[in-house]
Amino acid sequence: MLEIVTKSAVQEQQEQKIETRTPAERIAGFVIVVTAVAVLAILGARAVYALGQDKGKYSLKSPSGIAFSDFSGYEDWAVASSARTDEVLKVIVANPTMITA
Repeated sequence: MLEIVTKSAVQEQQEQKIETRTPAERIAGFVIVVTAVAVLAILGARAVYALGQDKGKYSLKSPSGIAFSDFSGYEDWAVASSARTDEVLKVIVANPTMITA
């Protein structure tokens, strides 16, 4: 009977045993977390930088004096004509007023 109780106590100790990680496993986990945080920080910084760049594009002017602000909203203009060369596809876009004309 004593033998059965002893086995039961040993089994309980094995079930309650807390898993511990080796120092190498802890360092590897830490490196993974730090790398993930660094990547997210870099991507966030690039996104904020890109948002700041869009605000300044309408302040640009060509050497002849035409400003991008004269063409605000050009991103939504429709394609009026296209031409394909060996290297690129060229398109001419027009605002809604020109399309109706």
